[in-house]
Amino acid sequence: MTTLHIQCFGAPRFAVNDEPIRVSRRKSVALAVYLAVTGTPHTREKLADLFWPDHEQDKGRASLRRALSDITGSLGNTWLAVDRKSIGARPHELLRVDVVRFRSLLAPCRKGSLPAMEEAVSLCTGSFLAGFNIKDAPDFDDWQFEEAEALNREAAEVMKGLSGRYMELEKDGEALGIARRLVALDPLDEGAHRQLMALFMQTGRRDAALRQFETCKALLQHELAAEPDEETVALSESIRSKRHPAKKQKLRLPVTNLPAQATAFVGRGKEVNDLVDRITSPGVRLLTLTGPGGIGKTRLAIHAGACAADRFAHGVFFISLADLASKSALVSDLIKAFGLWFDETTDPMTQLASFLRPRTLLLILDNCEHLPEGALLAADLLEAAPGLTILATSRTRLMLKGEHLFPLSGLSHPDMFEQAPDDEGLKNAEGAYDALALFLATARMVNPDTKLTPSSYPAVAELCEMTGGMPLALILAAGWMDTLPPSAIADEIRINLDFLKTGMQDLPPRHRSMRAVFDSSWQRLPGKEKETMKRLTVFRDGFTLDAVAKVTGMGNGTAAETTASLARKSILRADPETGRFSIHPLLRQYTDERLTASGHRLPMQNAHMEYYLTLVQNRVKELTSRDMPACRRAMDADIANIRKAWLRAASQGNLNALCRAATGLYVYFDMHTRYHEGEALFRPAKERLMDEPQAKTDARLCLILLCWFDMQTQGFPPRTQDKNVSPGDEENKLEAIARDTLGQAVKKGDDQGRARAFLLLGALAHRQKRHERAIRFFRLSLAAHPGVEDAFWVSLRIGLCLRSLGRIEQARERFRESHHWATRTGDRIKTAWAMGNIGSATLCLGDLDTAEAHLKEAADTFQGLNAPIGMVISCEELGLIAFFKGDLEQAAALAEEALGIAKASGFARARYQRAQALKGLILIASGAPEKARPLLEAVLETGLSRFSAHLGMVFCACRAKDNEAATAHLNHARQIADRVHKTHLALLLSLADASVSAMEKNNEDAATHLSRVFHHSGFGAGLFDAWKLPKGLLSHVKSRMPAQEFQAAWETGKQRR
Repeated sequence: MTTLHIQCFGAPRFAVNDEPIRVSRRKSVALAVYLAVTGTPHTREKLADLFWPDHEQDKGRASLRRALSDITGSLGNTWLAVDRKSIGARPHELLRVDVVRFRSLLAPCRKGSLPAMEEAVSLCTGSFLAGFNIKDAPDFDDWQFEEAEALNREAAEVMKGLSGRYMELEKDGEALGIARRLVALDPLDEGAHRQLMALFMQTGRRDAALRQFETCKALLQHELAAEPDEETVALSESIRSKRHPAKKQKLRLPVTNLPAQATAFVGRGKEVNDLVDRITSPGVRLLTLTGPGGIGKTRLAIHAGACAADRFAHGVFFISLADLASKSALVSDLIKAFGLWFDETTDPMTQLASFLRPRTLLLILDNCEHLPEGALLAADLLEAAPGLTILATSRTRLMLKGEHLFPLSGLSHPDMFEQAPDDEGLKNAEGAYDALALFLATARMVNPDTKLTPSSYPAVAELCEMTGGMPLALILAAGWMDTLPPSAIADEIRINLDFLKTGMQDLPPRHRSMRAVFDSSWQRLPGKEKETMKRLTVFRDGFTLDAVAKVTGMGNGTAAETTASLARKSILRADPETGRFSIHPLLRQYTDERLTASGHRLPMQNAHMEYYLTLVQNRVKELTSRDMPACRRAMDADIANIRKAWLRAASQGNLNALCRAATGLYVYFDMHTRYHEGEALFRPAKERLMDEPQAKTDARLCLILLCWFDMQTQGFPPRTQDKNVSPGDEENKLEAIARDTLGQAVKKGDDQGRARAFLLLGALAHRQKRHERAIRFFRLSLAAHPGVEDAFWVSLRIGLCLRSLGRIEQARERFRESHHWATRTGDRIKTAWAMGNIGSATLCLGDLDTAEAHLKEAADTFQGLNAPIGMVISCEELGLIAFFKGDLEQAAALAEEALGIAKASGFARARYQRAQALKGLILIASGAPEKARPLLEAVLETGLSRFSAHLGMVFCACRAKDNEAATAHLNHARQIADRVHKTHLALLLSLADASVSAMEKNNEDAATHLSRVFHHSGFGAGLFDAWKLPKGLLSHVKSRMPAQEFQAAWETGKQRR
């Protein structure tokens, strides 16, 4: 994990993983600071106008792209949210901006939090961007000035508060240091001078106090031609006459009975700050920290109480209700905790109320679920004592008036499926994820040699996720690290929940195993809620109230009542914003055992399968309608349950259920361009059904096979699960099934079945590059069943086949036809693919402007749908157009954008090799072939985008005067040139021919090839205004040839163009 520090107090500085980084351009520095400090997205137009107001719009945007490239090259791009319209800083726990952190501390500072004030002042190492300025950006100058003024005011406010707090605590040295900083911050602030004078006097330094007054007076006269105000003069006179008090009263330190902890508190930084803010807020007198057993409520409450102790004049007190049997026992414990004597003549409750009434203190009532009567006592105490604040911990709400809730969930943890970080990232991972830090800290107690390594990281991440970041579960799991590796611990937990237990004697029995924790909660549930919880274990991740009602068979009213009750008891976790519920993974494992014992597992799993596959079936139209964004978000939220339902149907070979949901799932994954994920989901269904004799003769099987095959083909490069099965063998099996189902469909008169079989046969032929055969099958499919969806699919595929055959005009017509059908379906992803292919075909024909317009339209749609593969392809094509037009800056920016999207999305290298090859050509045209060579070599290793890469390597070799390499790469490029249908790339091939001929001193051939270059229809597009190679070669060749020979060769090339 990469940590980025941006320091704006003082001169701007940057550090990546604590290593200082220099950003080369001043405007790049200014842009990075502006994005980090504002923290919101800004349109590209606004940013270009802010930093380059004198530039034309296109040049301003180009300068912005260059600055952005400079920033991401130095500081990385994970902290930025960049799209075609806007740029902004992305909130990220590893992005640390001193100004942002300072402002986040202002609220607790204003409430008197000493730690917050100390941290805030420590951040103020100078004025905002001290000594930094940029030219020709007056609006940025205004923003910088206003920010500096505001931050100076805020810093002064905090410093005054901190100096005063230090004075109260008799920390005179610290108070003087802050007061001096305050004066230095604004030498004309009389209030700062007065505070420093008072501090000097209170520490017995009367002469220093009087000298400070004289300093203040001189500054005011010199800078403002003014005299000190009356309050400052009065203070100086009181010091001279010794009327100013020299010492203040002693401050009584707060009392606390908080239990000492045997281990360090780990993580929960945000929760601690938020909790302290809440319990010290004037409007909060009763706050209940809720969450399931083992989530860390007690430990967090104790730590927050300690952090807030200085805010409660009469102390912080802790009482555990876990072992108390009655309200009277609680009253007795409270009297003892407060150090009171029992007065037999006074009612204990009256005695407590009398003690608390004049006091300001925090009372922590722990484990309130063990003594329901304790809630009523808390209410009575709050009514009797206006200065009392109660922080309760409970698995359930107390259900009292004035109760504020603070739900607690698991510790932050890495995604178990994310790629293991490199060695550098491992150093930061422990600080980035609290669950990881707690597990490792605990593991080192039993095994001091515990280290996080690339090999152990996945298993540790899995442990953190399968425990849901629950602190107790992590501690119990880490206790095994003296005998087992993390992977073995994870395996044991997965098999048996009882593995999570310990023999530690200082833990209460209810916390010595996860089963004991869950048993304690389970025993408190009424029978109806137990039965509901057993049934809810069939869900994965989150689920809705409607799903609960339908899958469990309860009515909506009963479902709402029951789930709300379970959420209030911390059995379920509710998300009020989305209306969804979830279950902790270990609690699901616990209740799943009870579902199995009940004998209801099978009907519940089938009900779950039916509900979610029907849900997908019903969302097909919504996924292509105006409601698409909301429907897509709903599918995103439900995808884990949908996946479970689909895989169950696949394991049963349930063709009916699978066919109901297949189209909806295909549209969903196609919309996201998440083809590898789609292929992985369709594959088990394909494999199970291909082994079913009955399914093999059912024409509907072709729908499943076609969905899988298309996802696999578009996944690029295709993946097969069984490495022992060649793609050819698999395709032969698919073709045999397609022909069998075609025969059955013909016998039954099933037109739709015939159409699907022809579609599958066409897709197979297309993959095998038998394009004429594929076109014939596609047309037969459309004739058999001319539905709108199939018409789009077939028209697009026919266009792709025609383009591969070099029949570009015909291909473009088919793409236009597919766009027509896509528009009729209302499916925006289809319209984007159709428009993008129209643009690509137009680019092949050499019409750069029209191609650019089509591709920009496609790119905007892909951007709006967050379809990364479409975005990458559009950027690559637009980058190529910018390259041919000679706008190398824009071309480079688009290539970088394509590479950034592809890498951020985890694409295979093959997916972004065209962008990398383009980047290499741009570097060559920009005069940096040495930087281009490693990029092009990496492209050639994949075997894809080879034409552009070989051309680039020709130019690199010619520059290095490596005749052999240049000739070899040129021959490779010629061999595959007939597969490349972009006319402007053919122009580069002629230029490569000319370069090699000139290097070999074959002047006649060089002149002929150069003539073809100069007479090519694309020569004047703009590239060679930026790249001077053709003109330089021409001058060189002409100088070596007699004029008559040159002219003859020139005419030959002109005729061959």
